[in-house]
Amino acid sequence: MYRLTKAYIYCDSTVVINKNVINNATDDDFREVSLILSEEDVKQFYSELEHLQDDYLPDESAAYGN
Repeated sequence: MYRLTKAYIYCDSTVVINKNVINNATDDDFREVSLILSEEDVKQFYSELEHLQDDYLPDESAAYGN
């Protein structure tokens, strides 16, 4: 099973699903793309998140571009 979702490339190197993650960026800094995630990708991401300690997870207010 695969999931197709809209994503954005920021400055030709960073892919985000939510443009608000990048502080001080304008719409012109992004290029819209389609991102295809497999079920295995999603499971792997979830597993990695489960094993991270809270100290290593950035606060939602802390985003790229600070």
